[in-house]
Amino acid sequence: MSSSMFQTAATSQDGFRLPERFCVFESDSVHEAAEHFGGMLAPHSIAVQRPPLLPSAHYRTLMGETWINEIWYGSELYMEGMMKPEVYHIALVTSGRCEIKVGKETTKVGIGDIGIINPTHHFNIKMEQHFRNLVFQIDRKSLERSLSIQTDRALPDRIVFDKVPFSTSPQSASLQRFMIMCCQEMIESGLGISCSVVGDSYAKTLNLLLLNSLPHNLVEWMRHGQGTAAPYYVRRAEEFIRAHSTDALSLEDIAEAASVSIRSLHNGFRRFRDTTPMAYLKMVRLELSRQELAQAADNGISITQVAYHNGFNSMSKFSRDYQSSFGELPSETWRRGRSRH
Repeated sequence: MSSSMFQTAATSQDGFRLPERFCVFESDSVHEAAEHFGGMLAPHSIAVQRPPLLPSAHYRTLMGETWINEIWYGSELYMEGMMKPEVYHIALVTSGRCEIKVGKETTKVGIGDIGIINPTHHFNIKMEQHFRNLVFQIDRKSLERSLSIQTDRALPDRIVFDKVPFSTSPQSASLQRFMIMCCQEMIESGLGISCSVVGDSYAKTLNLLLLNSLPHNLVEWMRHGQGTAAPYYVRRAEEFIRAHSTDALSLEDIAEAASVSIRSLHNGFRRFRDTTPMAYLKMVRLELSRQELAQAADNGISITQVAYHNGFNSMSKFSRDYQSSFGELPSETWRRGRSRH
């Protein structure tokens, strides 16, 4: 694919960039850069031609469950590391060139190129001077939920994307435009994506574009899978759970609302959702809690109040389940929501 569509937004080191208000790091130190980016993105080592100097900057903002990062390095450097186990990194080059090696494959990447590195994959990157790119960090569970909802069945395996980059794929054009559009929204107003509900919608759209644009191991399963749509009583139970998630629901209540026996309801959820009705109820409550926690601090609402409102009576269990589902403690979501306003 031609990179001409990016020329107005990404032509040089002074081209496209997120606003200064999103700057979270700026330094000339190799040590500080390695420590900062290693914690925020992925653990790695950095080597430069003229140590200990490495001009670098990091801009960062949250869109739903997806972090948007713009990263700039002012000097040539070599980087080696391993991706975190729960995060996909999709990158769009906006200035300069680099050479990426993931596994046994090495690829040269330039302006307009887009690619993705899977969780736990080892990488080597050689960047030229004034390299800048956008990096969207996508939560693994969020991406898996999007695919499960799209296909209406449980996934047979984890999602593993093919090689980097995909600059010549016509299917990637919509994904590239959407990434730029998300950032332009931040630059021009920031009002849409900064709203948690709208930001969640943008993040889910990005997930769907990613799953349907870039090659991965479940593409054929998506197109030709033999899964059967869930029966009416499973869908009716899901609707009832979502409508009454803050109530004190029992398994008997859900089965009665779905007009089936408890055994049939349990078997239906196991077969078509790869979970149980009560586990599904907990997932819904956790998702609602996450949405409320993002705004709770500014509204003067405590974490305990959010948990109890959504049906959790044990704060320790709520914290464990929340961290297991979203990779962070409720307090982290609560504090981040306060810092965004």
